[in-house]
Amino acid sequence: MSDLPFVNRTDDLSDVLSLLHGHWDKPFCLFLEAASGIGKSRFMDEVAQRHEGRDLVRVRIRRSRGSRLEDGVFLTQIAAALQKAAETGAKILSIEEFNKNLKAYLTDEHLGLEVANELLKELDVPLVRQIKGFLERRFSLGEFKPEELLDMNGQAAVTYLKRYVRAVVEHHPVGLILENIHLIDEATLGFLVEDVTWRKDSMVLCEITQIEAQSPFVTWSLGELVEEFDRAGFTCKARMLLPLTYTHYAEVARNMGVTKDQRLSQVYHQDGGDLRGIHNLAKVVRSGAGLNATQVSDGDSYAQLFKTMSRDERFLAVTLHLHDGAAPAALLDHFMDRLAGQGLDPDQLRVARMELALNEMITLGGGQVAFAHDGLARAMEDLAPPAMVQIARKTWIDVYGDQAETDDQWLFQLRLAIEHCEEHTLHRALSRLEAIGDNSHFRDRIVAVLEAAATLFGQQIAEGARDLGLSGLRKVAGLLFELEAYASVALLLDRLELSGEMDRLARTAVAGRLDQVDETLALTAPEQLAGCRDHTGFAVVRLAALASIHQRDAALALYRQVVARPETPRSPYFPYLLRNADIFLSYGDSLAPLRQSAELFAARGQMREAAHSRNALGMQLGRLGRLDEASAELAQAEQMMTGQATGHAQMLNNRGVIQLSAGQHGEGTRILFLLARDGAQDPFDRIVLAQNLAVVGALTGDPDTEALFAAAERLLTHHALSNQGLWRSLHWNWSRWASAAGDAPTAEARMEKARGIDMIHTDLWQARLFGTTLPDGDSTFLAGQPFHYSFLSKWHFPLDLNRASCSTANP
Repeated sequence: MSDLPFVNRTDDLSDVLSLLHGHWDKPFCLFLEAASGIGKSRFMDEVAQRHEGRDLVRVRIRRSRGSRLEDGVFLTQIAAALQKAAETGAKILSIEEFNKNLKAYLTDEHLGLEVANELLKELDVPLVRQIKGFLERRFSLGEFKPEELLDMNGQAAVTYLKRYVRAVVEHHPVGLILENIHLIDEATLGFLVEDVTWRKDSMVLCEITQIEAQSPFVTWSLGELVEEFDRAGFTCKARMLLPLTYTHYAEVARNMGVTKDQRLSQVYHQDGGDLRGIHNLAKVVRSGAGLNATQVSDGDSYAQLFKTMSRDERFLAVTLHLHDGAAPAALLDHFMDRLAGQGLDPDQLRVARMELALNEMITLGGGQVAFAHDGLARAMEDLAPPAMVQIARKTWIDVYGDQAETDDQWLFQLRLAIEHCEEHTLHRALSRLEAIGDNSHFRDRIVAVLEAAATLFGQQIAEGARDLGLSGLRKVAGLLFELEAYASVALLLDRLELSGEMDRLARTAVAGRLDQVDETLALTAPEQLAGCRDHTGFAVVRLAALASIHQRDAALALYRQVVARPETPRSPYFPYLLRNADIFLSYGDSLAPLRQSAELFAARGQMREAAHSRNALGMQLGRLGRLDEASAELAQAEQMMTGQATGHAQMLNNRGVIQLSAGQHGEGTRILFLLARDGAQDPFDRIVLAQNLAVVGALTGDPDTEALFAAAERLLTHHALSNQGLWRSLHWNWSRWASAAGDAPTAEARMEKARGIDMIHTDLWQARLFGTTLPDGDSTFLAGQPFHYSFLSKWHFPLDLNRASCSTANP
């Protein structure tokens, strides 16, 4: 409706423009809240047109289907919008063309290397040259290799888009309109409010729709969003947009060609001023369908239009609905071809696709077929005939059985298999997930799908399919454990029907991962393990628990006792006992076990675990000051972990720490931390990386150092971490920097906070750095003191719940 005359709302417009033209000492964020369909988008069009100053560029947020590429598309929209700020006066592609081209590339990437190469050639101007040139010219963010875009998960593309957005926002005043902000996914919101430092002359306008809290179409409430942006340092204001009066509603109707229609008043009062009622009424009037007033509300009008469709058109609408409202055109063609022999003609379906496009029900372009209206997509929940749903869902499963290549496609196939109760496909897709379980970018969505799968397997057990249901349920629990969804695993433990020893081990591992130290120690007490054939797995978890409460003498004694047992080397958990030696042994004593575990894992072909062992070995060597050896081990570990998002981030961070320890404070070290931050998902990892980046800023004289420390503090506060070591290192480093900068009050205040934290809670390496206590007196002594920077590591433990789960054999 953006091409229609602007009707009324002059007072609202004046108020919003006045806020935008105000003088704020922080970046400004305005939330415009209104009911669905009353004209927010049209109002924002007018705001953008009449705003005097920088361009306000719209980014439409849509619900992700769980794909890294989907998130990349969203970042592409932001990156394209920010070109105006980044390249003012330069000759650039239009935003529409940039967005269309890169979206087509990301969408079609699953078609394979050859197709992707061709697309990459077409993208030379908008992506390879512009983003590469901009980053390398102004911000030296590293060499860009186009072939990196061809990795299966699109991680390199998303990483570069993140760096592009961050670089532009931190160096240019920008104005963004984020439409449908209530649908934004947690990862993207976290990126915008945690990872980006906004200039104080930037502004963000957020459209938020009032929807019932239990609706599947809402992710964030207004209060939650205001809290997030306020925490990120924005000045936040909110305004409510009310529906038009009937007089102005009728004026909009006349502008759309609906004049003197007797149904208009009924539609207005029925829909509460929802302008989509006019839009749908205009469609019905043009089609001559002759609907009465009670049939023209948003949902009902789509129901009537659905009834006017041919059978083939309805089936295509159901097909898109099952694919979350959009599908790659090539994949849809394959879908239609699979329907031959099921009473549907693929050629007729293609004709129906064109008819739907001509009637503006769907859109074709950029290699995608999608619903043209969100209302139709929502209405399909009630309109889709069950018989059509059954056929379409089964066909999608078959299509993905032939075509699924990328991780997001396998995840989608798993969801369909759950909905269809298709057991063979479900188990096959679960097996595939084992290969991508370390891909943290998908973590939340995989967890949601796995929890749904657990419900399905529970139903199978209740219906008599015990063996199949238990096998699936145990596999789901194991995958959830790998994805660190320990609370979800805890809820499943009573339903897994594990043997006595395996049940105890599973409960022990979950309690240990949930930091339930007392319960972990109780479950692993020697008297509780009588009769267990293999104590090694329990020992690994108990050792981690003892180390977490700093009972290192007890941990060392237990470690020596377990290693001395003749049966220990035969345990499947023996390599993990060695792998976690850095947690409970001194730096020097842990070197030999870590080397041995790396060799054992490599011999077994478990390269991910071997890489983690080498990572831990590199950290211990670094803590001992053997920096060359440490650097070599970490480089080898990083090479082994390429493609594994979380682990790779840890390797990059640890290489950066070694370089800092060696006095290398330049841009190369900062790039390592930036790359690690782009790949880190765990809150602890993100906090450590934020602190390390602040230290690099302090060492290089970055004028934004204080903002970097503040960002690290916001992360610590936001995630409510009680890790006293992280808090103490933050206060120490901030005090050290403030002292060097001549800010004695800040240095003293931060040092006082550091002194107030009990030394027992800090890392041993940190203790060596600080000494047993922090000096009293003023902060002048800090000038020659070192900064503290942190390695990243976690204790590792496997949980294969299907292995020997029905006997008392070794776990």
